[in-house]
Amino acid sequence: AGVEALAPVLSNGSLPASLRAEAHALNGSLLGAQMGLDQARGMTLGMTAQQSTATSLRLAPDNPRVLFQSATALINTPPEWGGDRAEAIRQLDRAVASFEPSAGLAPSWGEDEAHAWRGMAYLMDNDPVAARPAIERAAELNPASEFVQYKLMPWLQQVEQTSTESTDS
Repeated sequence: AGVEALAPVLSNGSLPASLRAEAHALNGSLLGAQMGLDQARGMTLGMTAQQSTATSLRLAPDNPRVLFQSATALINTPPEWGGDRAEAIRQLDRAVASFEPSAGLAPSWGEDEAHAWRGMAYLMDNDPVAARPAIERAAELNPASEFVQYKLMPWLQQVEQTSTESTDS
């Protein structure tokens, strides 16, 4: 139902580009979530999701929510289908820098998630030194985040422990 609800916004050329960009970014994310639930749908939804994400980046290349949504797609997409964790980290770096209060974004959503996903990407690369500040910033912005508390913090501690053990031997 979510993807269908976005259709009027996606095709409405009279709306501001920033609004259409965020709608395209969310559309790509919703399609990606559908593919995550049923990988067989990747054959039919994958190209549409990538096109929607590309459109969002074309419309608003500096919008932090667009960059965040694009980065999550790059993290969740297998490399053979265009996934690229290094590019995702670059986009997340740009996103978190763009969330500064002076940006005046309204509504203000996504900053804590961008930091959390940035930390997760670094954990996927086994880089706890880079992951820790991102995860701590996500926790600071949203102390109630279960994703940060119960997924990322334990994972960070595990990676740090493994790193410590490997340097001790």
